[in-house]
Parts: sequence; C-alpha cells; structure tokens
Amino acid sequence: MPDKRNINLSLIRIIACLAVVLLHTANLAMAYFGPASTTRIITASMRNLMLWSVPCFVMVTGALLLDPAKDITYKKLFGKYIKRILIVLVLFTIIYKITDIAISGTPLSTSLITEYLSDLVFGTSWSHVWYLYLILAIYLLLPFYRMVAAKASTKDLRYLLVVLIVFQSLLTLVSDITGKETAFYICISTVFPLFLFAGYAIDRGVIKIHRALAIAVIFLGIAAIIILSMEATKLQSEILGSMVTSYHFIATVLMSIAIFSLISGIKISDRLNSPVFRSLDSCTFGIYLIHMIVLNLIYKVIGFNPLTLGVYMLPVIAIVTFIISWGITFILKLIPGIKKIL
Repeated sequence: MPDKRNINLSLIRIIACLAVVLLHTANLAMAYFGPASTTRIITASMRNLMLWSVPCFVMVTGALLLDPAKDITYKKLFGKYIKRILIVLVLFTIIYKITDIAISGTPLSTSLITEYLSDLVFGTSWSHVWYLYLILAIYLLLPFYRMVAAKASTKDLRYLLVVLIVFQSLLTLVSDITGKETAFYICISTVFPLFLFAGYAIDRGVIKIHRALAIAVIFLGIAAIIILSMEATKLQSEILGSMVTSYHFIATVLMSIAIFSLISGIKISDRLNSPVFRSLDSCTFGIYLIHMIVLNLIYKVIGFNPLTLGVYMLPVIAIVTFIISWGITFILKLIPGIKKIL
C-alpha cells in the first residue's frame, strides 16, 4: 500500500488531471464557438485559472524521479521511461490525425504519411501533445537533474529555485510587457526545470510553505489571473493575453507551487486509498491522451455548444469528459501491452 506521501502525490495528479480537462474544455469552446463579451471573459478566465495543472504534473515528476533513493539506470531510463513516451507519441499522433480525417470527412491520400511525419517531427499535432515533448526533454536530462538533486545541499536547492524564479519567471514578465528580451539570462530556455526541482524540494521538506501563506498566494494568483484575463479580453491585448496564458507568468508559477505545497501537506486518511482512487491515479496519463478525442466528438461530431446553455456547463462537460476518458482508459489498460504505455 502506498504511504501517505504517495497518496498525496496521487491526489495532486488526479486533481491536476481534472483541471487539465477543464482547461481544454474551455479552450476548445472558445476556439470552436467564439463566445463574445462576458461569456468570453469568463471562459478565458476559467481556462487561464487551470494552467497550474501542468506545472503540478511536472512537480509530481520531480518529487518521484529526483529522489536519490530511486534507482534509475540508463537502461531503465531509455528502456522504460523514454521508450514509453516515444511509443505514445508515434501512436497517438496518428490516432489524432485519423480522428481529424474522420471528423472532417477528408478522403485518405498519400499525403497522410507526410502530414503525419510532419506532425510528429515538428509537433504540429493536437495542441496538448506539447506536454509529451516536454516530458521527453525532461527524461533526456534526468540523469543530470538527479545528480544535482542528490548532491545539492538544502542551501543549494533553495538558491537554485530562487535563481530559476527570477530568470525564468520574473524577468520574462519584463519581456512580456516591453516586447524586448532582457540582457540578463541563464542557460536554461524553459521554466519547467523550476517546477521539477520545486516538486522535489517541497516533497523532501527543503522548502516549507505555511498553509496560510499558500492559501494567500493561491487567492492572490486567482485575483491576478482573473483581472488580467478580463483586461486581455476586453482590450484584445496580445501582450496581456500571451502573459496570462504563459506557464512562466509569475502568478501562475507561484500559484502552482502553492497548490502543490498545500495538497502535499494535507493529512489524508488511508480510507481514501480505495480501488477507485488507485484506478483514477493509474489512468491519469491515459485520460490526458484520450480526453481531447472525447471533447472533439462532443463539440464537432455531436455539435453540442455548451455555451448556449451557459458558461456553467463547461465544468459539467469537463466532468463528463473526464469520466468517459477514465472509462475508456480503464478498458484499454485491460489489453496486454497497452497497459504499459497508458
């Protein structure tokens, strides 16, 4: 039976997975149905408020895979972790391409192969696939991330996190506002190593965020994101829009860390560790892969526009999509071989 800490990480994974589904439910509704005025503001705010979900997934990865006690050899890294992501990329890129063709009614042609290869190499498949490339990138450098985590002192880790927050979040805020790149930089091109090490540091107790502070940060983050989402939509500002939808936006960064810390510190009863809970936890990756197919079926094939009934329908659609995707993943995982990749 998993210990309490693993149960907490599992809970973060499940909640983050549901948040991802809501994020894409709102985002696709905006893309497909073009809501205007107040409805668009609420939908955009709902989407942007769910951006913490992906950083939390990465933080869970950091908490689990940067643990020095976990034995990850190069053979295991390439034979298990990287192999799994590559198989999923190859398989689901073609699944998404076939789904597009089936929904649009486009006849099959020889260009399908070149389009598929282009999607695979250049990442031009469905929008959420970028996460798979991110995880692959993290895995490729995992031995070196683990080296830093194993050798770094508490002071070293705290220093690293401060540097990453300053250069990969705060200074990017200046760039977002001015449209100019600052002259100061570090040799890391993405904010996600910050989340990787933050998850590890919080899980190991290197960083302890008081519950009241975490809650305050979450509420301030929510307020900042809603205000900027409203202004970006009303003013049709590309600068504000790109800022509030970015994972390096300081409000999203701090809110993600606070949410991870808050849920990590919850005292969870062993009764939560039920078969249903464990099934949900084991199916989160599959739900992530499948939910966009379900959403496209609801929006494009059935032609259901939830915004005609009210923006409150988006969470309902997200929950329905989550449950359907869970059921499909659960069934697929019963098939030998499929279980290893989902």
